[in-house]
Amino acid sequence: FLVAPLLANFFNEQKLILIMYALSGTFVISAVKNIQQNLMIRDMKFKQIGRIGIIARISVSFAAYLCAVSGLGVWTLVIKYLAFNVAQAILYSFHERRLPGRIKSYAQIKSILYFGFQVMLARITYFFSRNTDTFVIGKLIGTEILGIYSFALSLANKPLDKIMSIFNQVLFPVFSKAQDDRETIKRYFLKTFEIE
Repeated sequence: FLVAPLLANFFNEQKLILIMYALSGTFVISAVKNIQQNLMIRDMKFKQIGRIGIIARISVSFAAYLCAVSGLGVWTLVIKYLAFNVAQAILYSFHERRLPGRIKSYAQIKSILYFGFQVMLARITYFFSRNTDTFVIGKLIGTEILGIYSFALSLANKPLDKIMSIFNQVLFPVFSKAQDDRETIKRYFLKTFEIE
């Protein structure tokens, strides 16, 4: 939200300000969604997670189609992204009604916030390292070529991204459940390297 004007000036595209403001809402929506989703991942409820993903994508695709036909242009993508996150938040909250436990002490909040801050910094660093080419192309060549490049890159990376996403979702809960059994951990670890 705060860097929206800076990005708009960097790309010389003032439409970005409102788009970034709108997309900033996903931070709040994702906070609701991620708690329920991670509880389900921890319990390895992958069938239900898959179902939620399918329902959310189908319903949002229909909404995005209506937006595109109505001539909303780039706002179709913004609405689709926001709607997908809202749909997932609602579906996860409906399915997984557990809430995290109460905070019992300030030290507990402090450690959670510190961990969250580290994760946020890691993700921001990863985002900028992975998107440096996008910034350079957008600045030097223009937004139209950037759109084509981004679409081609997304298309090329889609199969691997989907496989790794599923792999990571399954891998962490499995290792977590077996963390006290050293032999099982060794076997899983070796099996993981065999797959790679």
